[in-house]
Amino acid sequence: MKKYLKWTRGVLASACIIFLSITGFNYYVDSFNIFNKSNTSIAQDMHNDFYITGDNIDSNRVSNIYEPLIRNIKDNIDVLAIGSSRTMLLHKNILFEKGGLEYYNFTDGTAQLRHYAKILGLLNKHNIAFPHTVILGLDPWIFNEQASLSQIKALLDNHSDNEFNYSQLFNYEYTKINLLSLINQKQYSKSKYLQDLKNSKNIIISPDGDMYYPERNNKISLNKLLQNVKMRLKKCDESNGDTRCIKYKKLNKFIEVKFILNYLKERNVNIVVYLAPFEPTFYNYITRHYNFTKHNNNIVSFFRENNIKIIGSYNPDNLNLSSDDFLNSIHLNQDGVNSIFRNMQLDKYIKSR
Repeated sequence: MKKYLKWTRGVLASACIIFLSITGFNYYVDSFNIFNKSNTSIAQDMHNDFYITGDNIDSNRVSNIYEPLIRNIKDNIDVLAIGSSRTMLLHKNILFEKGGLEYYNFTDGTAQLRHYAKILGLLNKHNIAFPHTVILGLDPWIFNEQASLSQIKALLDNHSDNEFNYSQLFNYEYTKINLLSLINQKQYSKSKYLQDLKNSKNIIISPDGDMYYPERNNKISLNKLLQNVKMRLKKCDESNGDTRCIKYKKLNKFIEVKFILNYLKERNVNIVVYLAPFEPTFYNYITRHYNFTKHNNNIVSFFRENNIKIIGSYNPDNLNLSSDDFLNSIHLNQDGVNSIFRNMQLDKYIKSR
């Protein structure tokens, strides 16, 4: 019996040592800076008008880059764009003819409602006045996510949503990422001139937070594009694990979206919603097979009923776009984005304070 107890204590002690070692290692290395150890050097360089590229640009941008950038904002923000990767190519020079506007664009992969609430919550946290105008790049999947109204309210009040963060302390994938980051120390490059970084293999983030693809990613042959779309649709048919497949039975989150819209209206923020289009082949397929015509109509009607200005459309035919304007099934190329916002005269929505 004593031998068994001794063996049990030894196993438990070993397990505790392993657990503490892994959690301590992941907290200390923290490659994605998910424990609020922000990469202030990148944010400071952006604040000093540098363009940045490197492996770490995609890593938890909200805490890693955007928060320290927001903390350094001195002037009132005229326009703030918030959205997913489908919004990242909205550059100041294509949106506005008027010079001298204070503009930022904060995106986050396949952004969910939590992302919008986090960004607005950071303005509250650092006592930054709300922008005159907010451009919300809203994708269909935000109406299908699991975020609750209480979570949205907490993030707007800047109560941290740390449940996911701390699960990464004892996570195999994050441990592996941290080990690799020690082996291959991540570096970034910077320049005051965008063209100097165009040959990078990574995306480039501007001083405003909007992003550019490297030169080699800006174009794709039509045959390759259509093959990629076909492969994505095949995966969508086989599984519903990817929210971007839009295989939804119904849309659920109108109340949560309306809460965010009203939150901005109460603060006298002018709201513009950007509906980024889908590639024509992809769009035609999801309307035929995934009931997307109904979803699209419900979303558009929702914004119109709430008197929200809409730019763009999920339907590429409404914008006279072809497959040549896309990089893949859900992302426009820069020419496609330019064609939507050309002659939009967004400046007239930006009034002096």
